[in-house]
Amino acid sequence: MYRRFIDSGGAAGRWNLSPHHLGRKPKFSEAIRQQLRGWLQQWPDLTRAELQEKLRQQAQLGVSQPALWVVLRKMGLRPKKVTACART
Repeated sequence: MYRRFIDSGGAAGRWNLSPHHLGRKPKFSEAIRQQLRGWLQQWPDLTRAELQEKLRQQAQLGVSQPALWVVLRKMGLRPKKVTACART
């Protein structure tokens, strides 16, 4: 650690540490988010299970329904409301 300090201009008192890209990389890239948005514009009545299957088949991306729900919520998309009389 001190060697990095000395090699990076330690006399000037600067730390030039290389940036770390820690953590998991997101599965939902911007291209996949655009594809999801396009599917929902084309077929607005798709369920999360159907979206999950489309992602598995067409984008070769296996994700859980809760993960899909979180991404849809972050994209600003909300589920279609189901009224009590429609459920019965």
